[in-house]
Amino acid sequence: MNLANQKIEGLLRQASENFTYPPTPDLSSRLSATAVKRARPRRSLATALIVLLLVLAASLLAVPGVRAQLAEWLQIGAVRILRGDSSATATLAQDQEGHLLSGPTTGTPSPAFVITSLLDLDGETSLRAARTTVSFPIPLPAYPQYLGEPDHVFLQGSGDGQFVVLVWLQENQAAQAELVLYVIGEAVQLNKGVPEVIEAAEVLGELAILTRGAHILTIEGSQQSAKLVNAPTLIWVQDRITYRLEADLPLEEMIRIAESLALQ
Repeated sequence: MNLANQKIEGLLRQASENFTYPPTPDLSSRLSATAVKRARPRRSLATALIVLLLVLAASLLAVPGVRAQLAEWLQIGAVRILRGDSSATATLAQDQEGHLLSGPTTGTPSPAFVITSLLDLDGETSLRAARTTVSFPIPLPAYPQYLGEPDHVFLQGSGDGQFVVLVWLQENQAAQAELVLYVIGEAVQLNKGVPEVIEAAEVLGELAILTRGAHILTIEGSQQSAKLVNAPTLIWVQDRITYRLEADLPLEEMIRIAESLALQ
């Protein structure tokens, strides 16, 4: 079984291990000849399995008692994406100084503040220092060619639960990020609040997830400040490391940047 199949199997296992299975739905009646004809003949196995997963999830969501448990979250690598009306979503308020505050969450500690700029993160360091500190590689995008090394590097977490945030700034915009890349170790768990859109995609033939819409990003089990995210985000796993790319770009460009990491 290849890595793509293992990831899909893992998603199904995570979604099903905490509830009792209902009688198997009649999936055959839901698949029309029209849907089969529209399938692209060159679709990869990973994409075909994603489609099957979504059909299966849609059928299970129609069963009472199963809907809430399946709709809460979707996991890819070290990132858990909350969905629907999950009670784990942080609510926002402001203090007297205008700082964003996160409200109560379910299952995770509530961070003191929600930052709106990545440049407010703690743990700024150099790329060289970060590479000598963490136990996993930190590749850089080879595309676009003008990027070069990041303008800011932040080392987050501690011990085995570390991840690195690389920030490239827009030209002549000292506080505006053009591209942000998270490189996340295996012992980290990041939670993404409910985005407006969740789409399946591929990076190097493997499963990837694109999210769109403002949401809160938090670190599982941490009191550190959460981050308010507005840019589209592409998440994928490569060699057991989770990557999370933020950029206000078309999906095709984000995939091209993601796949350029393998060229180094």
